[in-house]
Amino acid sequence: MSENNNGKKPAILTVGTPQCAVACAVLGAVIAVLLLTIGFWKTLFITLCILAGLFVGGVSDKAEYVRSVTEAVLPRKEVKVYQAQEKKPVPRPEEPDGETEDEDEEEGEAEEEDPENADGEEAAAEEEEAEVVEEEAEEEAEAEDGEEDRKTGEEA
Repeated sequence: MSENNNGKKPAILTVGTPQCAVACAVLGAVIAVLLLTIGFWKTLFITLCILAGLFVGGVSDKAEYVRSVTEAVLPRKEVKVYQAQEKKPVPRPEEPDGETEDEDEEEGEAEEEDPENADGEEAAAEEEEAEVVEEEAEEEAEAEDGEEDRKTGEEA
């Protein structure tokens, strides 16, 4: 944009001056007339063409301008780069002092007993399920008998 010799913007481009107010009023009137006569989409197309011409003719370093606008709108985020590391073997924890192989064998026997208890628990759970199924069947049978009694009462 052109600047005066004293480094200030022209009055027509300075917001708050009477010249800028008149220029904005004229621009608003032109847009209103275009919207009323040719419609919104055609007006939008004409406006975009004007802005493209302004960009091509008014910006000397277009690549830098686009880069700066893009950076202002979409700032870069820091990207952390992770590198793959070699897998190292995990050391086994050392056995506490005083434990022997005999103690390990006793633990193994205790573990063998657990599956038996688990089978007992499974059997108990199956029995409970069977009882629930039987109760539901009895309730359904009672409900059917109640419906038959109602139907018989209605017919009589």
